[in-house]
Amino acid sequence: MFRSCSLIFYHPEYGYLLCEEYRKNKLCSHCIGGKCESFDASLLDTACREFMEETSLAINTQDIQPCIIRHFDITVSKKNKIRHRFYIADITKTTVDINNYRPNGITESIFYYRPNYDSLPSPPSWLLSTCIIFL
Repeated sequence: MFRSCSLIFYHPEYGYLLCEEYRKNKLCSHCIGGKCESFDASLLDTACREFMEETSLAINTQDIQPCIIRHFDITVSKKNKIRHRFYIADITKTTVDINNYRPNGITESIFYYRPNYDSLPSPPSWLLSTCIIFL
């Protein structure tokens, strides 16, 4: 069962688009995403809605679908069999302009990250630590 999902944009030169947000009163690096709602038509709809909520950047699921490079799933609770889906999308094939990002009380900042090259601006959340293995 999927309870949440993330949309991570990838840029061939800059890396993966992530965020900083407060989790349990601590600033940490995290992936942009969140919980599935009953009104979401699909996991990708959830990922797109959460991306828009957390970044205030407008995107459309139909525009993002062709840009999906791959997806992968992580088990977040073995006991309850709950999984989190990550969608990786090529940002160069979209109209998303991260220059329009404004902090909105959910995320403190967004940034690009290249695994094995960049360091994160703050300690990673458990979910991001697990996700990085697959990037």
